[in-house]
Amino acid sequence: MLSIKITTLPFKAGSEYFQQVRHLPYPVLLDSGQPKSPSGRYDIVAADPIQLINSQQLADRSTLDYLQQQLNKLCPESLPETELPFTGGFIGSLSYDLGRELEKLPEQAQDDTHFPDLIGGIYLWAIVVDHQQQTAYLIAPEQQLDELEQLVQETSEAEIQTNGFKLSKPFTPNLSREEYCQRFEQIIDYIRAGDCYQINFTQRFSAEITGDSWQAYLQMRQATPAPFSAYLDFGDYKVLSVSPERFLKLDQGQVETKPIKGTAPRHSDPEQDNAIAEELQASIKNRSENLMIVDLLRNDLSRACQPGSVKVPHLFALESYANVHHLVSTVTGQLNSDKSAIDLLKASFPGG
Repeated sequence: MLSIKITTLPFKAGSEYFQQVRHLPYPVLLDSGQPKSPSGRYDIVAADPIQLINSQQLADRSTLDYLQQQLNKLCPESLPETELPFTGGFIGSLSYDLGRELEKLPEQAQDDTHFPDLIGGIYLWAIVVDHQQQTAYLIAPEQQLDELEQLVQETSEAEIQTNGFKLSKPFTPNLSREEYCQRFEQIIDYIRAGDCYQINFTQRFSAEITGDSWQAYLQMRQATPAPFSAYLDFGDYKVLSVSPERFLKLDQGQVETKPIKGTAPRHSDPEQDNAIAEELQASIKNRSENLMIVDLLRNDLSRACQPGSVKVPHLFALESYANVHHLVSTVTGQLNSDKSAIDLLKASFPGG
């Protein structure tokens, strides 16, 4: 029977520990990015998963059902009692297109990037850094603990060679300004006609690069620190993310989602910064959009939570980060006893 143990490590940032293990297969970092934020307490570092899952290799099987089967098969049934947020499990990337497995939706987007709808690993060991308590822990199967502890101690940053990073060509959008404006006007027509209430209109910016994407991530996190950042390296597929938002949290059956709708830039002058924050909180447009997302997420959570347990303890709360203010609401619920984390994901993905 697989036994998971926990031991302490010297306290340092997760990005430093990641630098020490990134030579291993499929290294990942869930990075608080902004450790002074209430949501930025932990960094999680892992590598060398027991299995890498790529939805492109699953043929017609349900991706999330397969993930649940492999978690049941490979992860230990009993885990050590701890407040740490990760003691082994799946870390990876889920694209919005995975929602097409869960809901019948028209498929109009071109798959020109060929990025998997789901890719990630099942990790049985991890380093967890607690910025609040200024401690770090190694969580691993008992038979691997000594080996991993020695690896972390022996591999110093000075021994690791890194390449620089730079753009070989500037970022370019996939829509011209004229095309963007035309589609924007079309969206306004749809809203006026009552065909929709809100559309998330985006465009892709692409560039050619040379060097090490890890160095690019370090520059990103320095420029825009955020409590739910990540660097995921799955070989040909990499994710560099800086985000203030966590979609779902599940802890001892308690579910939480904190949608963000409403954003305003910070100002260097404190008085003007406060005025911007007050204007954001009073904005009818932003409050309406936030409330609409809250209602959608209440409905989604109710599909997996106990009847009557879904609540909204915080509505239109202000959260301020290094570069922006956000309007954030909180929706909670109690997961049904016969539902798993994967069931919760099925009920609510993609958000809204």
